[in-house]
Amino acid sequence: MKDVAWHELDKVKYYGYGTLLFVGVRGLMHPINLVKTRLQVQRGQEVYTGVRHAFRQILKQEGPSGLFKGIFAHQLGLIGRAVYISTFEYLKSKFKEIEHLNNQVSAQQFNAAAMFLAGGASSIISQAVTNPLLVVSERLMVQDGTHRVRAYHGTWHAFRTIYAKEGLRGLYRGYSISLMTFGPNSAIWWSTYGLYMQYAEKVHQLALDPTDTYSSPSLSAVASKLVPQNETLRLLVTQGVGGAIAGTVAAVATNPLDVIRTRMQVTLSVEHHQTTFRHTAKQLLKEDGVRGLGKGLTARVLATAPTSILMIVVYELLKRLSVKS
Repeated sequence: MKDVAWHELDKVKYYGYGTLLFVGVRGLMHPINLVKTRLQVQRGQEVYTGVRHAFRQILKQEGPSGLFKGIFAHQLGLIGRAVYISTFEYLKSKFKEIEHLNNQVSAQQFNAAAMFLAGGASSIISQAVTNPLLVVSERLMVQDGTHRVRAYHGTWHAFRTIYAKEGLRGLYRGYSISLMTFGPNSAIWWSTYGLYMQYAEKVHQLALDPTDTYSSPSLSAVASKLVPQNETLRLLVTQGVGGAIAGTVAAVATNPLDVIRTRMQVTLSVEHHQTTFRHTAKQLLKEDGVRGLGKGLTARVLATAPTSILMIVVYELLKRLSVKS
């Protein structure tokens, strides 16, 4: 199915529908993100032994509301997401305009590189908006749980307290490591997704056109069994699988940086000392060894893969709902 270009969208519809849809998606996935954050911040297994244990303990000690701490600040992150998607679509459209000038690499390689650069750049730009909200959200997530200190009484109190005690630097704590984490994460996500979608298109052609000169009967037979014949279902399945693969690859590749980033942004409010990337990494390796770099990975994949499926399906649906009439 043809991709909907940025200039073809009714922006009022796009941002209106998008806010409603993405609020639901982010709310649904907030509990697993909270668990991931707590697992990354704790020393060793001093509080939780794993994902299931964390869920059980939080429900037992804090009730269902404990799984939704920091959700308001997390939802405010939709502002950053709007910047992210707008930048990504704009850059993608610009790469599309110069695609005809490419005579050095294949179209597939060019598109993968374009998605990599657009995804990375859009994430870096949006972090200027997202970082303060992430700091507040994650500090609210860990209090009363991994850290038995109740420093904040809500989102606005957290903003005011962090700014009063730590200044603007406090709200941008870990900003550099956030750029180092989310920039590559986004670049890897979009390039992986783009490559998969191009591969999936070839599989679709094999399934729908068994007389293709370059296909064999056996390959066409296998492809026809794997690919749904209904166009809408085929698109949803393709996008969902692509989102899950891209999310998993990006999560695994950037998890070590994400552990360090989370600790840098959260620890200061509890231990009241300055933290650096080097100090945080050394402390992590001292406490947990190399295995520490994989802390929260299971929870992160469990959060990222379903979120990626929902996000990309909703995102593509949203673009088609928002086409100018």
